[in-house]
Amino acid sequence: MSADFERLIGRAVLDDDFRAKLVADPEGTVKNAGFSLSADELDRVKKAAESAKTNNSLSSFDTMKSSGLWL
Repeated sequence: MSADFERLIGRAVLDDDFRAKLVADPEGTVKNAGFSLSADELDRVKKAAESAKTNNSLSSFDTMKSSGLWL
């Protein structure tokens, strides 16, 4: 995992507004926040955002690490 990916995870867990933006527009939010992610890392963020939308819950970002999406 890159340092930016780790920072993004932390921010998504701690910042409700950022997490909501990340769910609504993963690519745009990552870009606008200045994070530089690999294609694989961005794909994981997109999957987590889609999961959050499907489950109608922002808690997906809180549990991503345990679900394996961050690993």
